[in-house]
Amino acid sequence: MSIQLDGILRQDEFGVWRVSGTRVTLDSLVYSFWEGCSAETIAD
Repeated sequence: MSIQLDGILRQDEFGVWRVSGTRVTLDSLVYSFWEGCSAETIAD
């Protein structure tokens, strides 16, 4: 079963949250932010 959150995030069949339309995981984005990366750096 797959869950989608307002078209921005989706939960795949394994329970992993990903950015919709990509293979990028939500936890990788959060980790990068905690490490001090800017939004622009993360987007690259």
